[in-house]
Amino acid sequence: MTSETPPALPGDNALRRWLDGDEDVTLDGLFWSLEPDRFDRLLARLHHRGRLPQHHTPPVGSEPDEDALHRLPEIDRLKRRYTRASVASQRLHALEAGWRHLAGRRPARWTISDLLAVLRRVIHEGESVAPSALVAAARDVWLDLPWPHGERQLALLLPCLELLRDDARRRRA
Repeated sequence: MTSETPPALPGDNALRRWLDGDEDVTLDGLFWSLEPDRFDRLLARLHHRGRLPQHHTPPVGSEPDEDALHRLPEIDRLKRRYTRASVASQRLHALEAGWRHLAGRRPARWTISDLLAVLRRVIHEGESVAPSALVAAARDVWLDLPWPHGERQLALLLPCLELLRDDARRRRA
């Protein structure tokens, strides 16, 4: 546990605004000093409560073509969405790490289970990806989708974020 001041935790209304694309809400506090074993226990609780599918099978395949990601329409939409270069760089880097972990699966096809599998890897392996940037990038992809898949994933993401927030509150008490 670090001695620095933890980032603020978003309230219920802030989480809902964030899901709708509000960039003034930050999720950094949810992941502050979150240990890998604790994250695994939180995932188990989500599975036990029936909030997530029981199984995630990581795709098997070769290393995806690096240029293929940048040719995807969802990446083009994100590049237009992000007006600040630092936000674009951080989130696209996070999305690329997830894309590699999922053997080149299109971010538009990711499920909440895919996102959490990548997030678990980021937390366990200490990759140079900010967990909040990864979650925000997935949210933005899902927000921009013209079909119901994105809405379903966002609806599943809310209880995950609420559980992370509630756990962070207990850790700080």
